[in-house]
Amino acid sequence: MRSKLLDFIDNKARLNFVSLLDYLKTERVEDFVRYARHPFLMGKELYEGKLEEDQYRSSNTMPFHKSDIQALLRPNAITAEGSEPAESKGTGISKAVFMLVKRRGSPGLANEIFIGRSQESDLVIADYAVSKIHAKLIINKGRYSIVDEGSTNGTFFNDHPLKPGVEYELPPDNDIAFGRLVFRFISPNQLYYLLSA
Repeated sequence: MRSKLLDFIDNKARLNFVSLLDYLKTERVEDFVRYARHPFLMGKELYEGKLEEDQYRSSNTMPFHKSDIQALLRPNAITAEGSEPAESKGTGISKAVFMLVKRRGSPGLANEIFIGRSQESDLVIADYAVSKIHAKLIINKGRYSIVDEGSTNGTFFNDHPLKPGVEYELPPDNDIAFGRLVFRFISPNQLYYLLSA
């Protein structure tokens, strides 16, 4: 049930990964899709690692792209207070799964999910490269769109920068980046099969 799924998220809209994996063992895909309702933001490193693990069970090699090389060249050792390094082992942001949930009392309309570093955001990405209010995701009758809210480091859709203030359609199974942090916008169906394999 949806309330059970909501029990696994913290105050940043981040899912407890171990609890999610246990939950998926007991749920049918149809029920999970119905309870989840909306796509998830899955850290690209986790997404690619799961695909790599599924394809080459005996390999620890992670695939990389041009954007990964650029991210590796940026210093990660020094982070602002309240930030997590994107490449931290195990539970880092790049290996997280976020659920699209509107926090009670947060700004904006009920169908707007604010993403940013601020604790006032609906989905909190605690990283110095993410603006306090970085972007907003809009849910409208089963369709999704995203707006960069004038962020310092930009929002990117499949490596293409978004113009601040302009609404862009965001279909599932695409990459979305907030500054240097890349996520996969993944459907509940795809998440279920990826993690329960």
